[in-house]
Amino acid sequence: MKKLITTILALTVACSFLLACSKAPDVSKLKDGVYSCSVTVNGGKENEVIQSPATINVVKGGPTAVIVWNTCNVEYMIVKGQRYDPINSSKQTAGGEAEKAYSRFVIPMDFDMDFPVSALTSDVDAENPIEYVLYFRSSTLGAPNTTKRK
Repeated sequence: MKKLITTILALTVACSFLLACSKAPDVSKLKDGVYSCSVTVNGGKENEVIQSPATINVVKGGPTAVIVWNTCNVEYMIVKGQRYDPINSSKQTAGGEAEKAYSRFVIPMDFDMDFPVSALTSDVDAENPIEYVLYFRSSTLGAPNTTKRK
């Protein structure tokens, strides 16, 4: 009987520990810094993807995400009714592979909810923005990068 009680107690402690570790962080209390976070995208065409994890910048409690598309043809994004232009469209070459171009945006974001955005992608439809839904999962939030930028 003593062994059974000890086993039940040990399992209870282990379960409590696992539940505490798996909880999403309280994103309203994030300190200023640079984080990483898993992001998924739905909508548009299957070959349109964004880089995940995304870089999340928190300044004075307000998070923004750096969205990197797999194309340089995203001309702008609309988030919460506001237009965002790319911060750059750059070509990167890795290990002798063919050049690949990317469009980067800094946009406001919210965690753990469907986050609708639109993007005008000239290689898909040069006149009508395409609707997407982003999802930033706070349970995947990486520790802040404390390295000072020069």
